[in-house]
Amino acid sequence: MFREEKNMADLSKAKHRIEATFPLVSDLGGKKTSKYSNDGFATYIVDRDGKIASVLPGTKKRRPMAKKILKELQAVASEAAAR
Repeated sequence: MFREEKNMADLSKAKHRIEATFPLVSDLGGKKTSKYSNDGFATYIVDRDGKIASVLPGTKKRRPMAKKILKELQAVASEAAAR
């Protein structure tokens, strides 16, 4: 979920920049996501229970790429399945 982008065009640019082939969502104004990141650019992987399972650090110019996000999602899903 992105919250720094101001509109759909900005979200589309972010999707292209990180090479995402999956849908992205936006939380304009950070209403739902403000508790996750004070500096605004880390990527949080949240598990099915709503707990933070992983944090991928990033900056506005150097966010984690889609491949890295998907790899981390797969690791979290595998971990959950093993429980």
